[in-house]
Amino acid sequence: MLRELEPAAAEQFDRVLAQVEEELDISVGEGLLQPLGDVWTIHAAPSGGGLLAGWTLAASVRDKTRLEATHQKLLQFVQTQFAQMSEDQPPRIRTCEYGEFTIYTLEVPDDDFVVAPSWCLTDSHLVVALVPQAIKSFLRQRDAEDSLADQPTLAKLLAGDGGLCAISYQDTRDHFLTFYPWLHYGAQVASKQLALEGLDVNAAALPSSAAVAPHLLPTIGVVRKTADGFELASHGTLPSMNVGASAPVLAALLLPAVRSAREAARRSQSMNNLKWIGLAMHNYHDVHRGFPAPYSVDKDGKPLLSWRVHILPYIEQQTLYDQFHLDEPWDSEHNRTLIDQMPETYLSPNSIAGPGETIYLGVAGKDGVFAPPKQTDSGPSPGPYGGRPVGVSMRNIVDGTSNTIMVVEAGPAAAVTWTKPDDFVPPADDPIRGLLGTRPGGFLAALCDGSVRFIAETIDKETLKALFTIGGGEATGDY
Repeated sequence: MLRELEPAAAEQFDRVLAQVEEELDISVGEGLLQPLGDVWTIHAAPSGGGLLAGWTLAASVRDKTRLEATHQKLLQFVQTQFAQMSEDQPPRIRTCEYGEFTIYTLEVPDDDFVVAPSWCLTDSHLVVALVPQAIKSFLRQRDAEDSLADQPTLAKLLAGDGGLCAISYQDTRDHFLTFYPWLHYGAQVASKQLALEGLDVNAAALPSSAAVAPHLLPTIGVVRKTADGFELASHGTLPSMNVGASAPVLAALLLPAVRSAREAARRSQSMNNLKWIGLAMHNYHDVHRGFPAPYSVDKDGKPLLSWRVHILPYIEQQTLYDQFHLDEPWDSEHNRTLIDQMPETYLSPNSIAGPGETIYLGVAGKDGVFAPPKQTDSGPSPGPYGGRPVGVSMRNIVDGTSNTIMVVEAGPAAAVTWTKPDDFVPPADDPIRGLLGTRPGGFLAALCDGSVRFIAETIDKETLKALFTIGGGEATGDY
């Protein structure tokens, strides 16, 4: 589901997971997930702290021996990390013996950290809770003969044909008695506000909890997988869908809407990145009388560092810029150590590229904005080479700055190391090739006037070619 919602986040998760496995010397799949069973419950029992502190996760266990070995590795690693902390009172893990079981609790000496995450491994369950008392409640009641499955309505729902995905049970009466008193206070405040609008609402008309509670029955729900989809069944006094049971199905049904909203947010963020890059280009032009060339060069004309390095001072990254050896190529022993410090401005929220890679590329080629260096403005640098490269200037863009693309958000396969002199050269036969795939329907582009536009994949080929040149004299028209 994460890959459906956020492909880039899924790729990043995979990378982080690989790093975690290497650091801890464990396999999350084989050492943690496989030993766990497929029956998981989340509950908040009154005896364990109720809705405030009683939330408890219990996962069934298939292979306790393997899970115990993984637990000991993780425990040893965490305790070693805590011991190396410089704080006077670092976090610590305490243990509490409860009958035949050991409960582990994480204690964090921070006034804002009000919970005490706890866990316990039994022969049949891995139990995790916000406080150790909730685990004690679970352990005390785990052998109880009474079961929710014996509740008549729930038993009837369970008796259906297979495909059961989830079950939920809510003590509606208990929830009502917990929250209804707060409604009285809310009603008083609301009635006063409504009175200011000329609406007379009598808060005293609300019934007492004693008049309502006896009529409330538990809300019970199940989710089944059927041949046609998912079946939701809910029974209760109040006409409301059980959120816990229906959450997985609702998540699946909402995927298209969520994807659309996420794409709108990512597109807005990427446009802001391109606007920031465009502003940096203009500030560079004001100082050096020209836009940056695609790269700086050494005395033999060999490319050294990308324009993305040389505009760092104009995106509030002067400190990072000062760390580069400007007279060395991007892949020198020293400069390679800075690749992982790629600024967030160069990271497209849609990108699935590896660390230190960007899909924000300049439009290169002989007629592009990023033409080969014409000169080197040494500025504060000690010599001409390794200084700030200067390329075309505003006066060279005879097609007009609003009709010329400067930087593009390219497709995933076009990702490059951000410090490397590598950009987008439009293919003559198909200028949009290499630009699609990052976002639906087209690509984003920053123009020479500083504006950012979404270019649809249906754009006329000749029009796009014209947008990629600075002095072709072509008419672009509407696009």
